[in-house]
Amino acid sequence: MRKWYSSLVRAAVIPVVALQFGAALSADAQISIVKSDFEALYGTRQTISTYDATTTTGAAAIIAAGGANQTWDFTNMTWSLSGIGTVDYLTSWSSKPGADDPRFASATIATQAWDVENPTPSDTSAVIYQQATDSGIWILGIGTTGNVDDAPPTPDTVLIVNDPPSLDLWLPYTYGLGYTDSTDQTSEVNGTPFISVTLVTTVSVDGWGTLVLPSGSYAALRSYRIEKSRIFGFTSYHYYYEFLTKSHVSASIEVDEFGNPIAADYEVNETSLPVELTTLNATVSGSTARLSWQTLSESGNAGFFVQHQAPGGEFVDAGFVSGAGTSDRRLSYSYDVAVGRPGVHRFRLRQVDVDGTFAYSAMTEVVVGASGGIGIEVYPNPFIDRAAVVVSSARAQDVSVDVFDVLGRRVQTLFRGTMESGQSRTLSLSADGLVPGVYFVRMNGDGTSVTHSVLLER
Repeated sequence: MRKWYSSLVRAAVIPVVALQFGAALSADAQISIVKSDFEALYGTRQTISTYDATTTTGAAAIIAAGGANQTWDFTNMTWSLSGIGTVDYLTSWSSKPGADDPRFASATIATQAWDVENPTPSDTSAVIYQQATDSGIWILGIGTTGNVDDAPPTPDTVLIVNDPPSLDLWLPYTYGLGYTDSTDQTSEVNGTPFISVTLVTTVSVDGWGTLVLPSGSYAALRSYRIEKSRIFGFTSYHYYYEFLTKSHVSASIEVDEFGNPIAADYEVNETSLPVELTTLNATVSGSTARLSWQTLSESGNAGFFVQHQAPGGEFVDAGFVSGAGTSDRRLSYSYDVAVGRPGVHRFRLRQVDVDGTFAYSAMTEVVVGASGGIGIEVYPNPFIDRAAVVVSSARAQDVSVDVFDVLGRRVQTLFRGTMESGQSRTLSLSADGLVPGVYFVRMNGDGTSVTHSVLLER
């Protein structure tokens, strides 16, 4: 995954910088990223949150949606916050590691990142040196310091140098663009090379349209990216679908060589959000779920659509709660939703500004127990390669989850163990070793069981 700030902090390899700039656009027109978009960040500080997908529901449909005027909806995936970081776009860097190296002399901008838990970056934090031209954004290399060995000098100066500079983004970056770039990346400690990697990157910008994330909707460009690296005589490949915008927002899906989704993530600039949401919780009592949330501040907030996803369904609007407009005080909200069907019920907010723009919150969920306190949800159904099996327990008990064919033979065991009260688990049902047809997922609890049929297609 192309994680911007977290890759920079670790500085293990050259990160490919996600260049998304300026204010978010309406998501109904084709965009193009140009040099001035990058220059708009000079001298600024951005706070970036990165989210990793814990399920990739809907990723296959996103992958299939190439071409013009597409909608790429990432909101059906389940997300977990993996980190928050701060990025400085430096216009002066004389005290930074590697600043005096002649191979970085043509840099026009330097970027430095650190974890938000460390409020003050040190001069030893990793710095990426870049050159912005009308034809592209080039990465010259990275400078940092650290104790690589026990020998003097201490600390060691560590440089990662691209020869020639690697092309991060061809400009103007627009639909229909395609290019290949190659560089030799050498890592040095105190001026002595110790490892070299050959990197070849192929990019095809194969779509434009609307990127829908939990944080909102954005005009975006999609590209298919192949990264080939060769080190110590071994060659490896990584494949990604990437979604870039003109705001500091990006998303990506990593796939295998056959195009099957492996992982997904997205990044958002938290400093640009109009509502500062601090909590979103859901509790269930009988057949009613209560959502409660708080905001620290609001700017032009018309209100919140409460959205509900019943087991096996899609998100729909369950109701609307008016916002405070503009406020710098902590405010509390709540809304009740009827939830009668057993299983996992998910909720999120769609916050709407007075000008009609909107953003999604992260999701929260509750478990509504079935008879005996257990439930199963399977999606997608039918499935081709892999299905997610969400099991829930309304009370603490020992459970087992198995898969049977139409002859009653157990073909897979998905889980054996104890589930706590109100807990849900997402299990993986793989098509490996199975023939197309109908299968039955059976969950056994203390004195009860539930069964869910699922269809495997090829």
